Amino acid sequence: MSVFAAFFYNLGIPRSGEFLRASLIYYYDKIPFEKTFGTIISERIIDVLILFLCILCAINISSKIKFPYVLDLNLFIYLLAILVFMYFVIRKVMRITPKLFVFIDGLKEGVLSISRIENNIMFYTHTLFIWSSYFLMIYIVKFSIPETSLLGIEPIFIAFVAGVISMSITNGGIGVYPLAIAAIINQYDVAYEYALAFGWIVWISQTFLIIIMGSLSFILIPIINKK
Repeated sequence: MSVFAAFFYNLGIPRSGEFLRASLIYYYDKIPFEKTFGTIISERIIDVLILFLCILCAINISSKIKFPYVLDLNLFIYLLAILVFMYFVIRKVMRITPKLFVFIDGLKEGVLSISRIENNIMFYTHTLFIWSSYFLMIYIVKFSIPETSLLGIEPIFIAFVAGVISMSITNGGIGVYPLAIAAIINQYDVAYEYALAFGWIVWISQTFLIIIMGSLSFILIPIINKK
């Protein structure tokens, strides 16, 4: 329920759901916020790695869409400088505020918890299952429109990757997700209005699921945990 509540919250404020999820688990299960948040960071790191692999796969299987290869060294240097600066700032603040050290230590323990999972095989199997289910949730929608029903794996997979990226940079893909999907599907000889309709059906079905389950979670979680 904390996961559905987090997804629901992300529709309003991007990435705020992660903080809510850790807060709910702390409130009801008394697991320290920083440790739970650390495990969430681990999940996101794995998700980013899988998304990166999906992007590479999409680039390799694409027959109609040309992906730009851009490598800006200055950008990497800039990001590295920011990380180094943040590292020294955090170390300085930790000397002044001991409580921050406790928080950072708990956060680190949560992030590193992935290396101490008792059943690694099941963890990664579930991760792949979740991503596969997300792709299939998009793939099955193609049969709802005659104009997209004959599309193969390639256009749907590339559209899936575009959709995930749009979800990552916006609050639930509002306004962007259908456009990203349509831009890809339209390249595969599907009229833009049908490609856009396909994108809207996918986004609306997912968003309704999050709204319904997220709302129910907010209502039920205090009732179930009232003892």
